[in-house]
Amino acid sequence: MSAENRFQFAKSAASDEVMLLEASMSDFSYGTHAHEEFSFGITLSGRQDFFALGEHHKSHAGHVIVFNPEDAHDGHSGGDDTLHYKMLYVHPDQLSPMLESAGVKKANGFRIEHTVQQDDVLRMHILRLANLVESSTTSALEHSSALFEFAEYLASQKGI
Repeated sequence: MSAENRFQFAKSAASDEVMLLEASMSDFSYGTHAHEEFSFGITLSGRQDFFALGEHHKSHAGHVIVFNPEDAHDGHSGGDDTLHYKMLYVHPDQLSPMLESAGVKKANGFRIEHTVQQDDVLRMHILRLANLVESSTTSALEHSSALFEFAEYLASQKGI
């Protein structure tokens, strides 16, 4: 594995149910796997190629990637440039009550339809939450508020 491959995890100080991965990779690939959490990612630079839900996807810089819990996927850097991305993992136990508060009737079965998206508002919410996870001064109230606003946006988009 190249020195250009770097993976750094951070757990939210305000919630045990939220974690952030910041990764850079040039010659690393993930085998097929799934998570029990919702996974919300931003491709910051390079391109991420992966297979999920029966389709090949390419996420370019600025794109949002979303995996629902148990969505099997793989992944690797696409092209010659190093891939740099952030991936926020939010457990359904954390997100579902906020989705319910935002008006989603079956929050436990909530799924997001589109795996790769160009959505500036969604990207802003993900980056805001990522910054809060990375900060050592984030209060529980600030974290909960940002997560609720994120859930409200997801609910308003009806699964995007």
